[in-house]
Amino acid sequence: MLTYDLNECPEKQPLYEFLYERIRDDIVGGRLAPGDRLPGKRSLANHLGASTNTVMRAYDMLLAEGFLYARERRGYFVEEVNYAPKPRAKARLLPDEAPARPKAAEASIDTGGTRASLDLFPASIWGRCMREALSLPTDELMRAIPHQGLSDLRSALCDYLYRNRGIEASPNQVVVGPGTELLFDQLLVLLGKGSKFAFEDPGYRKLETIADLRGVSWERIRSDEGCLRVDELGRTGASFVRVAPANLFPQGRVMPVKRRIELFEWANAEPGRYIVEDDYDSEFRYGSKPFSPLFAEDVNDKVVYMNTFSKTLAPSLRIGYMILPPGLLERYESSIALFSSAVSSFEQYALARFIEKGHFERQVYRLRNHYRKTRNLVAAALASSDLAGILDVERCDAGTHLLVNVRTRLSNDEARTRGARAGMRLSFLEDYTDLQAPSPGVCRLVLNYAGITEGNLDDVVGALRAVFL
Repeated sequence: MLTYDLNECPEKQPLYEFLYERIRDDIVGGRLAPGDRLPGKRSLANHLGASTNTVMRAYDMLLAEGFLYARERRGYFVEEVNYAPKPRAKARLLPDEAPARPKAAEASIDTGGTRASLDLFPASIWGRCMREALSLPTDELMRAIPHQGLSDLRSALCDYLYRNRGIEASPNQVVVGPGTELLFDQLLVLLGKGSKFAFEDPGYRKLETIADLRGVSWERIRSDEGCLRVDELGRTGASFVRVAPANLFPQGRVMPVKRRIELFEWANAEPGRYIVEDDYDSEFRYGSKPFSPLFAEDVNDKVVYMNTFSKTLAPSLRIGYMILPPGLLERYESSIALFSSAVSSFEQYALARFIEKGHFERQVYRLRNHYRKTRNLVAAALASSDLAGILDVERCDAGTHLLVNVRTRLSNDEARTRGARAGMRLSFLEDYTDLQAPSPGVCRLVLNYAGITEGNLDDVVGALRAVFL
C-alpha cells in the first residue's frame, strides 16, 4: 500500500496536488515500476485518511499526463515513461556572496539621451482616469480590443491632432502600439526586406539597428544646415525616408518650407515612395507658431505619421501611434492585422479619457512653458559662468536639447572620461552621426535640459567646468 504523510503538505497547496506529486516522483524515481497496479481510490483514501475525491483528482492528473493508464474493472497501472527531469540549475551566488568586482562610476548627472522631466507627470489626474477605466462594465473592459487599438483612443487622437496639428485622418487609419520603435518594426515587416530606407544624418540611430534586425537595407543621408539633402536622397535608390521635420534631432531645428517641397517632389516622382514622419517632440517648439506636419500638407497619400507619449507623459507609458495612408493601410490589414494589440486596454481607456477631457492639451502647455523656462535658465547660467569664453550655444527652435560647441583641446573620449569622474554622462553630436567635427579643438556637446532643474543647475555647470576648465 502506498504511504505518504499528508501532514507534510504545504499550507497553501491543495492536498490532491501534493499527493499527485508524491506518486509522480515515485514513478519517475523507479520506486513504482511500469505495470505496477495502484491501490483503488477508496482503499488509498482510507489508508491515508483523505477523501476519495482527493485521490481521484490526483489519479486523474497522473492519467492526463501519461504517468498512469486505466484498465476497465481492473484499476490503475503505472505507465512506462522515459521522463528525465532537468537537473536543477546551480544557484547563483547572492549579492553578499558574489566575488567583488569593481563598479563603474555611476553618473549622478545625465544630460544626454531623451530624458524627460518626470516631476511634471500629472499622477493624480492619470490615476483618476485609470479609476474611470476600471469602473467600466467588466465585459467591455475585458473584451479583446481591435488589433489597431481601442476605438475610443483612436478617435480621441484624431480629434486632438485635428485641433492642434491640423491633421485630418480617420480613426481607421490610426494604429496604436507600444512605442515608436515597435511601430517602426511593424512598418518594416509591412514593407518587406526588399525595401530600402534612408535616414537623416545626424539622427536617431536605434531605428537603423531595428532595420538591420529585419534585414532591411538602409543608408544615411547627409544634412546641410540641419536639414536632409533631398538631392542625396535621390541617389540612394531608397523608397522610404524617415525624417523629423518638426525637430531635427539633436540640433533642434525645423525643416524649412523649401526643403519640405523638395521632399514631396521626391516622394511624388515615383510610385511606391513614402515619407515616414516622426513628429516626436513637435509639441515643444519655442518662438514662432509650429509648422504643420508633412502629413497635414500631403495631398497624394505619401506620408506615414508617427508620434509617442514618452516625452509628454512618461517613458514608462509605452504607447505610441502611427497614421497610415490608404495604400499602406490596405497592406497592413492583409498582413500585420493578424497580430493582437500589444497595449493594455486599461491604459488605452485611461489615455482616451485623458485626451477627451483636455488634460493632455493642458499637460503639453504646461511642459512647453516649463522647458522654455529651463532652456533660458541653462543658457543664462552658461553665459554667466567661467565657461562663457570657450563655448557657443547654437539656436534651438524645438525639443529639449541644446547644441553647445566647446573650444577645447580635449577629444570627445577624453571629455567623456573626465565627465564620468565628475559624475556626469556626456553626449556629443558625433554619437548621432558619421560626420566628423568641422575643425579640431571643438567638442559639440548635446545637452538635454529636460532633466535639469533649478536645484541641480549649479551642479551641472560645476561638472562642465570640471571637464573643460
